[in-house]
Amino acid sequence: GTTGGNVTGATLDDYEEGTFTPAFSITGATITHDIQTGRYTKIGNMVHFHILLGTDAATGTFATSNMLITGLPFAANNAISGPVGAQYGFATVLDNPKWLVSNGTTVLSLFKSDNNNTQIKGYQFATAVNKNRMYITGCYQTNS
Repeated sequence: GTTGGNVTGATLDDYEEGTFTPAFSITGATITHDIQTGRYTKIGNMVHFHILLGTDAATGTFATSNMLITGLPFAANNAISGPVGAQYGFATVLDNPKWLVSNGTTVLSLFKSDNNNTQIKGYQFATAVNKNRMYITGCYQTNS
């Protein structure tokens, strides 16, 4: 058989599972969440995460502010993006939205499906009960 070449330090010495509390964040908005589930598995420097969010209310003046998700469990050590999974109940349709975590942050920026050029704004956020449902799963690297 074939053997692997030059593998060093292959023991699994850094494995962690846990939960975190993600939240929608929009400057100028007061947001009442009814679902805030965050789970992660960290293996070495890779963080695999799952987020489920939903809201019951949003008030304030926030139409032109960027829609963000805060609360990732570890700061990213590089910028990476990925697709948003299931999402519904927003004020306007989010057409194939994407997330982006920037280097050194624990925040997901949300973008329209145009190669991270246009951030999703507050006017697309619904203010009624049982709205803004979003499921995201992804991974990123950390120095933690």
